[in-house]
Amino acid sequence: MNLGAVPLLARRATRDARTPFVRKLAARLTRGATGELAAARLLAGVQARVRFVRDASERYGVDTFTPAKTTWLRGYGDCDDSAPLLAALGLASGLPAELVAMSPDGDPDPSHVAAKLAGIWTETTLRARVGEHPYAAARRLGVLRARDDLRGVRTRLGSLGAMAAARHQWAREMLQQAWMVVRGRPPSLFEIQCAQAWSLHDASYGLGWGPACAGSHNWGAIHAQAGQPSCPYQDRFPDGTVYTQPMRTWPTDEEGAEAFIRQLSSPARPLTQAALARGRSVRDVLDAMRRENYFGGFCPEAAKEYGGQAVRGKPGSSDAADACHEEALDGSQGALLKNGHYLVGFREMTAALGEPMPPLRNGDPRDPAYGSSGGGGLLLVAALAAGGGYYAYKKGWLS
Repeated sequence: MNLGAVPLLARRATRDARTPFVRKLAARLTRGATGELAAARLLAGVQARVRFVRDASERYGVDTFTPAKTTWLRGYGDCDDSAPLLAALGLASGLPAELVAMSPDGDPDPSHVAAKLAGIWTETTLRARVGEHPYAAARRLGVLRARDDLRGVRTRLGSLGAMAAARHQWAREMLQQAWMVVRGRPPSLFEIQCAQAWSLHDASYGLGWGPACAGSHNWGAIHAQAGQPSCPYQDRFPDGTVYTQPMRTWPTDEEGAEAFIRQLSSPARPLTQAALARGRSVRDVLDAMRRENYFGGFCPEAAKEYGGQAVRGKPGSSDAADACHEEALDGSQGALLKNGHYLVGFREMTAALGEPMPPLRNGDPRDPAYGSSGGGGLLLVAALAAGGGYYAYKKGWLS
């Protein structure tokens, strides 16, 4: 499992917790209990209902994830199905919930995901006792040899409400340090917000895309040149045509973050540098980035009208290229702002960091696209999609 899928599972669990099905099920299972007794009843219900079955698609390096309702109704699934189900039931019952990833030392990707309710271990894939660590349960039950996924050490990803904020704060520190190293000065608030939101959207703060590029430390979807360390990746032209493009990899986050800032503000991109320095609007920065080929975006409507080849020209070269440019900017700005699917951006990031939203189009707060950065803690789960874009795009599991 890619590490980036775990925060997305948390987001799915939080959203499922608000559905009528999960709320009614939680009430039926807890039967009015609270605290540890409620956690015990929820765990017993999930253990009795959901049979552990390994995901057959894992042999191809891809996981599939199911909503809480689906997992409950079909009665089987692996850890990344049953643990989020239990977390959703816990949240619906008013219990604090966590998803905890476990992986062997040195392995960037987790082999197992477990749930904790009210700070108590609640392992769903075994007949574990309430409060019993998954590894200890596997040893007690004599199934450790068959369950190699439980042999790792645990990595606490944090409570569902706090997961986002901690990750955004860590990324901010990393990017501010990188900016100082590369530019020799501290960034303005607008500059660092734009850089961070783009890194989150485009590269999940360096965690990569799917199994092949997991842990790439590539903070800006930077392409690899011949002979450079890389991982295989398939990207798309603005018209949707798929092409193969290796992505650059770095040994550490520090190196990858510095490379991203260098790429974003290189001398070859004077328009982007000027737009960041002006601080006029996010739209202004995106326009400069695309004009200087930092990203292509997608323009299916323009491609349908003008043809796939015609829309690949530079902005200003033709009506087709201009139409594609505007459509791609609309899509990219929406991706940075919205909380939908696997794209999480300015709204969530600024809320997690306690910052005001930047000007989005023309610097006028009356702009309809200019919104509050507030939001409840439940909206902040799954902030990071370490590779989550790959999963969501490939399987469409976040609807």
